[in-house]
Amino acid sequence: MTKRKLAVGGLVFIAALIATTATLRHALTSGTALQVPAAIDATGATDVTRKLNAFLRSVPNDSTVVFGAKARYKAEGTVFLQFKQGIHVEGNDARIFAETDGSGFMPDPNAPWFNPRGWPGNRSHFLLYHDTDITVSHLRTRGPNPGGPGTYNPNLEGQAGIEISACVRC
Repeated sequence: MTKRKLAVGGLVFIAALIATTATLRHALTSGTALQVPAAIDATGATDVTRKLNAFLRSVPNDSTVVFGAKARYKAEGTVFLQFKQGIHVEGNDARIFAETDGSGFMPDPNAPWFNPRGWPGNRSHFLLYHDTDITVSHLRTRGPNPGGPGTYNPNLEGQAGIEISACVRC
C-alpha cells in the first residue's frame, strides 16, 4: 500500500471519528436534563415498570434522562424508549432488575414491539425501539437467574439485559 493511500485512509478515519464525537457531544450536552421522579420507587421494593415507561414516554427529544445514583428499580416487565431522538440516558450506576422470569407481568399488548407468543422468553430489561441517536451510560441490569450449574432454562434464553431494535446510531 502506498503512503498516499495510507494518508487518505487515515484522513477518512479521522473525519469519521470527528463526526461520531460531534454527534455524541451533541447528545450529551443538548436539551434538558430530566431526573427520574422521586415518586418512582428507587429502593427496589416495588415494580416500577409502568411508572418508568410513563416517565420515559414524557421525555422530549434531545434530552438527558438521569437515574438516581446507585438506585435500584425493580422491573418485571420491559422498560423502553421508543420513537425518541437525541436522548442520553445517564444511569448513575443505577440498576434495573427483575426477581421473576416475567411470566406474571403482561406488557401493553398495543406496544408495537410486543410479541405475546414469545413472552416471557423474549423479555428485555431495557429496550431501545425505533430510536435515533441514543446513548446509554452507567446503567446496569440484572435478571432473576443467579447463574451457575443447573440454572439454565432454554425457554428463557431469549431474555436480554438491553435490547436495541430498529435503531439508528443507538
